[in-house]
Amino acid sequence: MKKFIICIAFLVSAAFFAAADLSIGPKDIFITQSPEGGYHLYIRKKPGIDSVLLTETTRDPELKADNYAYRSLSYHPVNGDEKRMLDGAFIPPEKNLWSLIDSTPELTTPIGEAFHIWIPYVIAYGYEWSRQAEVQVLDGTYLNIRAFEKPYGDYSGAFTDNPYRLRVTQKPIVGTLPVDTIYMEETVKTFSSLAEKTSGQVLYAKTPQDVIPVIKSVLQNPGPRPLELVFVIDATESMVDEIKEVREMIEPMLKEMLPSWPAWRVALVLYKDYFEDFLTRVACNFTDDLTVFRKSLNNFRVQGGRDIPEAVYEGLDTALALPWIPGSDRKIILIGDAPPHPKPRGRITQEMVENAAKEKSVQMNVIILPHGNTY
Repeated sequence: MKKFIICIAFLVSAAFFAAADLSIGPKDIFITQSPEGGYHLYIRKKPGIDSVLLTETTRDPELKADNYAYRSLSYHPVNGDEKRMLDGAFIPPEKNLWSLIDSTPELTTPIGEAFHIWIPYVIAYGYEWSRQAEVQVLDGTYLNIRAFEKPYGDYSGAFTDNPYRLRVTQKPIVGTLPVDTIYMEETVKTFSSLAEKTSGQVLYAKTPQDVIPVIKSVLQNPGPRPLELVFVIDATESMVDEIKEVREMIEPMLKEMLPSWPAWRVALVLYKDYFEDFLTRVACNFTDDLTVFRKSLNNFRVQGGRDIPEAVYEGLDTALALPWIPGSDRKIILIGDAPPHPKPRGRITQEMVENAAKEKSVQMNVIILPHGNTY
């Protein structure tokens, strides 16, 4: 079971056309990362602030260059029905421009009465006839909270820019699994695709104690060919409980199951994310010595991880590049609780991984772990 603490660090606030106090300080903000695939941002409702809008953080002091508002690529009930004014008129709903704006504060939030904005992992700005792009909202992303004197982001009144930088950390929760445990939709979608494209199994482990029995189920039907088995495991801090269980229990299970094959080799690949202590690591190349495998499993620190998505495809790419023996029964068991990034951060893509696995006849089996609520 995991819970994530999300921190947002205040940078510098630059005011434009502000007569009233439209500043938003660090204590006026509460942000949580959600298994839905984004962040819930709460901004305290203060006297004189009637709407807030997320925009780019850079602004031309002479006001000669456009400074665009951020928007979602799809409808979300938190902000999807919010109105926004531009050039003195409301943006028509049929344009499907879901700006990250709020003019209707909620009375009950973690910080009392507050504006509430849903920030998906991928947001957009600009227009096709001008400058436009998509942005991944990750640890270190800059966001500007523009506070308006009037509702609907109406520029006919005063407004102030409040730039921030998003800082994200992951910490495991101590305690029993709550009833609201869920599997992230994007994790299920992407992991399932990997398995289905390579005739693998899609499996779920609700608790750390379920992981070993689920792994065992993948090894139930030995064949006549030598087995080559690679474990690809998310090694970020949210996985600490599951990895502890694997470290304690996997060797006896493998000693029981592996002799059913005429020969076997196992390997271990770890993955984290960009800007961690490592992106991917071959912790143990193919070996038929379970003592070597066990030592490699105990010889790394489970730490790191900021935003929820991790370098899943990079980990699989590393596993597929191992020295597989021709004619073997080739299996990968991917174990993780978080999806890959919705937009590639490096050169490895889902299509590349799936094509490589099919080309090398590697079956990818996936074990999906749950996420609980975040705070």
